Amino acid sequence: MRLLRYDAGFQRLVINRKDFKVEEKLDNGIAKKQISFSYPEEEGRIYCENIIEYAGERYVVKEAPVKGAWGSVTAVQDTTELSGNPKITFSVIGKTVVQCVEEALAGSGWKYKQISVDMSETRSISENNTDSMKLLEKIADVFWVEISFSAMEKTIYLHDRIKTKNMPVRFIKGLNLKTLEIATDSYDFYTRIYPIGKDGMTIGNVNNKCDYLDNRKYCETIRALIWQDTNYTDAEQLKVSAEKKLEELAMPKTTYTAQIIDISNICEGYEEFEFGLGDEADIVDTELETSTTERIVRITRYPDNPEKNTVELSNRNVSFSDMQKKLLAASDSISNVTNGKVVISSKVDGLQGTVQVAASEAVQTAVNSAAPNFLTSGRAPSADKWQTTRYLEGVGVDGTANRHHYTTCSTSGGTAAKTASLPGFSLLTGARVAVLFSNANTASNPTLNISSTGGKPIYYRNSAIPAGYIQAGTVLELVYSGSYWRVIGDLAQRQVEVLKAENSTLKEEHDALTVRISPTLLYSSTLYASALNTWVYASVPSLKDWKEVRMWLEVGDADCRYNTLTREHMQICVSGYANASYNGMVRASCDFTNTRIGLMVRSMAGWGFSNIRITRVEGLVKV
Repeated sequence: MRLLRYDAGFQRLVINRKDFKVEEKLDNGIAKKQISFSYPEEEGRIYCENIIEYAGERYVVKEAPVKGAWGSVTAVQDTTELSGNPKITFSVIGKTVVQCVEEALAGSGWKYKQISVDMSETRSISENNTDSMKLLEKIADVFWVEISFSAMEKTIYLHDRIKTKNMPVRFIKGLNLKTLEIATDSYDFYTRIYPIGKDGMTIGNVNNKCDYLDNRKYCETIRALIWQDTNYTDAEQLKVSAEKKLEELAMPKTTYTAQIIDISNICEGYEEFEFGLGDEADIVDTELETSTTERIVRITRYPDNPEKNTVELSNRNVSFSDMQKKLLAASDSISNVTNGKVVISSKVDGLQGTVQVAASEAVQTAVNSAAPNFLTSGRAPSADKWQTTRYLEGVGVDGTANRHHYTTCSTSGGTAAKTASLPGFSLLTGARVAVLFSNANTASNPTLNISSTGGKPIYYRNSAIPAGYIQAGTVLELVYSGSYWRVIGDLAQRQVEVLKAENSTLKEEHDALTVRISPTLLYSSTLYASALNTWVYASVPSLKDWKEVRMWLEVGDADCRYNTLTREHMQICVSGYANASYNGMVRASCDFTNTRIGLMVRSMAGWGFSNIRITRVEGLVKV
């Protein structure tokens, strides 16, 4: 470890250190590194902005406190020339990711290397008062790519997906996995997304006239999200990006924190257990009954004590709480406009998912001593309203009065043409309202007319809302798609439906208990693979009559047992580990629809293919 002065001149070697750790994390598509350690202060003080070179990388000291005889250091990867390369204005229209990166790096002294990115997609980006690093973060966001850095070579690397190997590393309890903690939440969980691009563009023309996407791989509950980003001018690209976002959001966020014995750094012959940031990992913990494949998003290494290394894995690339941060940033920008402060447009550009066109236009004008043309008259602090009314989700705002999206509909239940009034309302695509219905609806094909803007059908799950769905006192949150009012937040009826679903599930469980009988033999031959990563199948016609079975699976002599499969959980992953010379990982499936069982060997050492096999399937619960 070399310590350099501010001017990069060599100062000394750092020999004595303790609590040394190297941290890597994947943060919104940007790979970040930092190091920290303690050192004897008598060997020479280390100051902020000193340079440290370690393991072929360059770090700049950002924290350097001293307590007693010991000093501490926290140093981050040295990208100073990127964050210190200002861009007064930056505008690209219809450019690829590489073209955007070239312009973002201009004047910084850094270069780029393309590892694996899609060159066919284009975007438009406009920023003011920014810098090269912020632009790279923006590019990673809008192109859905990932970026890593080499400060020593002054090079950024463009990845479709950062990784150091193609096959998942294995973390196995009893081998290299010491402890495992699992955290899960559904705060940012959505099953439907309404993508909106520049000038209100939707995906209807490239999505069979449907302006939203669904992903119900986790459950059938509809949780809808409106996502608007004016960087998109092509509907097909907007759809592809929305599919990627929804793919992550349609599952509750799950994070695994694992303490790892880094045997690849401790013992020879364990190179297959090496891992890096962005790699996928197969986690096997029999005590927690966990077997899953997730992505490494954070690594903490202790080079002097590799047995303390930890990794964090997650099924999310990006925390969707970033959208909330953008909302706060946009709110600050609008507040600064009304307070007469000078605001830079970069605070608002790209935040169109939370702020409508009015805020963007307002912030792009610097509020100085002259009266901006979007205010009525006088200096900014004394102007009493905007000159032109702008619309936030369908409600007009000019600064003279508070506005809201809540209203009451008192139309009788038998009348299909429902009406309500909302001050300042305009029927625009993306307009949102929350409506309290005073009366239960009994009419078929009801419509809603807000402030005499025209009656539009109320749709629920792609069809007209059924009679009887709206009960007295129901509050519905609706969004206007351009043709229909679509339910996105049905507060009362959905609770009833959830209870019905839970009751139905309890009934099914009760019925299952009543039909459970002694195991019935369905299959007694032998199924084994002949090649790695290739599925083999055996036909079991009687599977069509069963909804729960158990399968005898042998992984060498390390794991031989029955495994239960159901129509809801038709596939399992099993790892058998006898020792470093004899181990294997397999996947087994039971396809009730196509009446067959399947087996695939993911990895194998020591045993032959005939040692990994399915020899028996028994029925437990009939349909």
